[in-house]
Amino acid sequence: MKKILLTFFTMLLFQITAFSQETDLESFHNCWGTVFETEQEGIRGALSYLSPTQSECRNGLAVLAIEKFLKRVQNQAVHEFTDTLSVQTKCPENCLYITRCTDKDDHTKQYILLINTQVISGETFTEFKKAWTYSDSLKFIDTSNKELTCVNDDYGA
Repeated sequence: MKKILLTFFTMLLFQITAFSQETDLESFHNCWGTVFETEQEGIRGALSYLSPTQSECRNGLAVLAIEKFLKRVQNQAVHEFTDTLSVQTKCPENCLYITRCTDKDDHTKQYILLINTQVISGETFTEFKKAWTYSDSLKFIDTSNKELTCVNDDYGA
């Protein structure tokens, strides 16, 4: 019961909801993204976050998306959205960040993190508010309770 209440309050606090894919995400601004390959051979995808306008990338509605690459047509990637989440951003306290993280079992993967950028200062960091990664079926996995060490790609920039 405590876990259900904690999840509910976390979703209210960060305004995290499932996102209706009926909205035309193709018209959204691509704020940030990264390509990955799953452990299943030949399955490639992308983690990204999108917003209705560029200014909303850091302050406003953000849609986290997993895209599966299907094929190429005339040098253009054809993809489908396999999962989405909606998150309210308000930087610097609630910023989205895509990076590589390693768990305590030494597995490294791409993650989307909700972080306070004011507390990130070194080459790596372990403090985040929420964390999501992808499953082999290209669905979001909430890994917020996992111990992760993440790369600060902005360090030294």
